[in-house]
Amino acid sequence: MGRSWPRIVALLEEMRAAGVEPDDFTASTVIAACCRDGLVDEAVAFFEDLKARGHNPCVVTYNALLQVFGKAGNHTEALRVLKGMEQNGCQPDAVTYNELAGTYARAGFYEEAAKCLDTMTDKGLLPNTFTYNTVMTAYGNIGKVDEALALFDRMKKSGCVPNVNTYNLILGMLGKKSKFTVMLEMLGEMSRSGCTPNWVTWNTMLAVCGKRGMEEYVTRVLEGMKSCGVGLSRDTYNTLISAYGRCGSRTNAFKMYDEMTRAGFAPCLTTYNALLNVLSRQGDWSTAQSIVSKMRTKGFKPNEQSYSLLLQCYAKGGNVSGIEAIEKEVYEGAVFPSWVILRTLVIANFKC
Repeated sequence: MGRSWPRIVALLEEMRAAGVEPDDFTASTVIAACCRDGLVDEAVAFFEDLKARGHNPCVVTYNALLQVFGKAGNHTEALRVLKGMEQNGCQPDAVTYNELAGTYARAGFYEEAAKCLDTMTDKGLLPNTFTYNTVMTAYGNIGKVDEALALFDRMKKSGCVPNVNTYNLILGMLGKKSKFTVMLEMLGEMSRSGCTPNWVTWNTMLAVCGKRGMEEYVTRVLEGMKSCGVGLSRDTYNTLISAYGRCGSRTNAFKMYDEMTRAGFAPCLTTYNALLNVLSRQGDWSTAQSIVSKMRTKGFKPNEQSYSLLLQCYAKGGNVSGIEAIEKEVYEGAVFPSWVILRTLVIANFKC
């Protein structure tokens, strides 16, 4: 139970003892607190008690209760709240349908989430950016990129202006489908519309360019970031190291690592694994061993990805003794025999 709930109950009792009943603002605030702490039963009990005491909830209070069920992914109860609103003569607003669409999306019902847009329009309510983003996210979660793009076009035609989160959603979906040309077109459209890319936008572009081995484009995206005055974060540096590594550019990958440390960012496990990934493609097991040693010195424990990449280094470089050393650690229980490590061990032994 949330730590604040007992205090809220005590305050409500104190109010009522003084003859003061909660108004709409107080009621909505209490239910919002329940939502924050995941107190579904408490929110429902409070709401029902309000009505039993003669309080007629307003749309804001109903929306707060909808949010409770939405956060829990309970679309059935959310619909019950909506039905109760309408039966009590309380007209749902745009926030109501935004919450309902979000509830459907979290529960995996993308068609129902999309229907909320039509329902809003039929009732004379204008879907906003949040509504469209919610439904596009639902489409993206199940890989329906074409449907998301169609909704994106519908959004613009309706006069609703996409924000940076909208573009990031679309770029992420296009990236998963390796539609790089469309991604570049979308990035250009984003700039022309006056929507400034943020670090999520740039990191998405970098990751996709790297995955496709397009070193020139990785560099162009990096230059674009710098020309826009975007400060590089540790996550961005990690993405750059990984992207250049996938492109086979060890020089640029380690250049980004050096630039990262000079900028004052401490390498993390992701950083070290990105460097190991670069080295695994070249079979430079000697440098890889030094990276693992540095990792341990800095207090990081190699994970299954670290060992898998080190094994790939040994296999590529023909270091049988290195493979046997990790094999021994696995048999002795020093390294957990995960499926990834065992699979890599089999492949490494086969290659050597």
